Amino acid sequence: MSLQSPFIHVPLKRTDEVDWVGPLRRHIGLAYQEDPDKYREECHQLNRLRQDVRGAGKDATGRDLLYRYFGQLELLDLRFPVDEHHVKIQFNWYDAFTRRPTAQHSLAYEKACTIFNLAAVISAIGAAQPRIAKEAASSGASPSSIAYNAFQSAAGIYIYINDNFLHAPTQDLHKDTVRALSSLMLAQAQECVLERSEGKSASLRARLAAWLAWQYGTTHEALSEGVNNGIFDRAWVTACQVKQRHFTAVAQQLRAGICETEGNYGEWVARLGVAEAAAKDALKQATSFSSNFSHVASPTLPTDTAQALVEMARSLHAAIGEAKKQAANDNEMIYHAAVPSADTLAPLDKLCAVKATPIAEIYPAAEVPRVVGPDIFQKLVPLAVHEQASIYSEEKAKLVRAATDRCEQADVELDSALAFMHLPGCLRKFKGEDSLERAFLVVSEEIRGLAGWLASEEASGTSVDELIAQLNGLSSGLREQLTDVQRVLDDEATEWQTFMNTHKDHCAQPASDERTAALRADLRTHRGALEKAMETDRRLAERLEEHRALIDTLRSGGQPSSQGRRSLDEVLERLYLDAITRWSNGAEGDQGRRRDEAALLDIGEGSALPELVASVEDALTRLNKVRKERSDTLEDLKKRIQQDDIGHLLILNKRATDQAQQQIFQQELDKFRAHTSRIGTTVQRQQTLVQELTGRFRRLMESSEAKRIQRAWDQSEKNRDDLERRIQQAGEAYREAKEGARKGVEFYVDLGDLLGPLARHARDYAQQRQEERHRMVLNAQTDHSRQTANTLKAQL
Repeated sequence: MSLQSPFIHVPLKRTDEVDWVGPLRRHIGLAYQEDPDKYREECHQLNRLRQDVRGAGKDATGRDLLYRYFGQLELLDLRFPVDEHHVKIQFNWYDAFTRRPTAQHSLAYEKACTIFNLAAVISAIGAAQPRIAKEAASSGASPSSIAYNAFQSAAGIYIYINDNFLHAPTQDLHKDTVRALSSLMLAQAQECVLERSEGKSASLRARLAAWLAWQYGTTHEALSEGVNNGIFDRAWVTACQVKQRHFTAVAQQLRAGICETEGNYGEWVARLGVAEAAAKDALKQATSFSSNFSHVASPTLPTDTAQALVEMARSLHAAIGEAKKQAANDNEMIYHAAVPSADTLAPLDKLCAVKATPIAEIYPAAEVPRVVGPDIFQKLVPLAVHEQASIYSEEKAKLVRAATDRCEQADVELDSALAFMHLPGCLRKFKGEDSLERAFLVVSEEIRGLAGWLASEEASGTSVDELIAQLNGLSSGLREQLTDVQRVLDDEATEWQTFMNTHKDHCAQPASDERTAALRADLRTHRGALEKAMETDRRLAERLEEHRALIDTLRSGGQPSSQGRRSLDEVLERLYLDAITRWSNGAEGDQGRRRDEAALLDIGEGSALPELVASVEDALTRLNKVRKERSDTLEDLKKRIQQDDIGHLLILNKRATDQAQQQIFQQELDKFRAHTSRIGTTVQRQQTLVQELTGRFRRLMESSEAKRIQRAWDQSEKNRDDLERRIQQAGEAYREAKEGARKGVEFYVDLGDLLGPLARHARDYAQQRQEERHRMVLNAQTDHSRQTANTLKAQL
């Protein structure tokens, strides 16, 4: 047979131009409160895509255009309410069969019409495949395979329209219409399967043909109703009727062959009779169809439809007639089997090898983004999606915080364990990489700063000894001054008493105690303050003397000596060296240090120490790898979470329920479960390794060689710490002494300022009292002389 079986494709709907730009810009400004000019290009891009769809051809390019426009409409529907009350656009489409126009403002109508044309284009691609050609297409698939997939995809789209658009405004979108079209597409897909089954078993092919005949019969009935309603082309009905009878004949012919093989000769003859009758009907209908068929009137059928149907029917009829004649003759001459009537034959088994392809599976998943392209309005995010994205971001933040906390806690636990064992640093001494001098001759910045400050204090300005000497001089002078004032007052009181004993009969000078009470009170106050200050001076001096040797050593840094000028570093190094080499019962000096160093290094070739150290290092290495793996995993988790954007997914599920949203969040967060699980695994591995490390370290430290080394290091560390403690105490004593001395000098100067007026007052008072007594004596003598003169005068 030179001509292939003709296939029907569905006609396209026509549509008028629409303007997406204006309505979209208005809605962006009103509903989103954004500048419409920011989305000018996006609006025009959608408008151009719609214009391209109007001229989509019946090829792969047209198919991709229609699918892209439909995909963008789906995305658009999530952001813009396209209806009579919001984004108002009139979509005018013409019925694919009646050509009557229907206009609506519904985006659902626009989508239904778009995918109707998508199915029509796909059906045309399937119908146009040269299935009898042997070569494969450039894609690697055979034309028959392409047609098979195309018809199943078209059937899936018509079923999608049937399920999702309940109130069809036009006849071509009506449920009965799209169900009939889906049935037709599945029948043609099954026919492709049957064509490709040549060489397969007769049983398989018989069942395929039986279902195909049944499907064409069902399609014929559905199309007949459409023809009666003025929808479908009558040529479709006739073509399906011819094929129904034709494939009935094929199925019976194949089953007859099986009966012959099985030895059921009577049924063999009977089924060939049924097949011959069906083939005869098919030929009769095809012949009648050929006389009336016009490709101009039926452009959805190939130009050679009538010729192909007649040829395939005639060829089959001839083959079956010859086979029936031969079978009847063989049965009559050889088998003598009873031939059952056609009515008593068992129905043929059927096998459906096709199914409608869901619209989401028309393209491979990886191809969909390429065909649909990026979301045109991806920058325009609805407020509800913003809110959902914020909730999702917080969920991601919680996940990161939990992972970070777990990592930090694990790091803290590891650091604590290593710090407790002084690892890895303490291994250097067991490996001989560290000497005591190198380990402990490291002066801390605190000690270096303290020593430097003390040396600079002594080198510049007044030294602490000079301040102490000045302090002692001032306090001694003040004490003498107080003693002098006390002596002046005491001498005056003694003189007054002597005077009163001599002249009490004729002199009446008041007692000194009454006149000097205030002075003596001030004197006692100042003496008490002086004694208290001198006691403070004594304590400062005593504490300074406690640390005198160390202070003198520290302040010698940078000062000339008998060996020349020594730097502060040299002074500190000498102090530290003397301290850390006091090992083994306080052994000091080079001889003791050399003896102990020799003991430390005397490990011997048979020592187990290197092996024990290596085992600890091995555990440390594995722990560090675990820490790094955990850190790298956490950083990768943070990076992936930062890059994670499900805004597009949230837009696609904008109308989902809260429960569905939570399921989406959980599904998306599950992407990071591998990271959190890996972090948890590292924590568990770390705990095991820390236990292993602890055991290995314990065995190391319990070895005799390690104990000997550790004792020396512990003693040196203790001596160094003791030295640093004494340096700090010496520095504190020096600071207190110097500050106390400065304050003492200021105090004594102030006290001297108070004692000066007091001493002058006391001296003035004593002199005044002395002069007063002298006048009293003179007055008494004058009075006595006058009395004596008067007495003598009276006597004379």
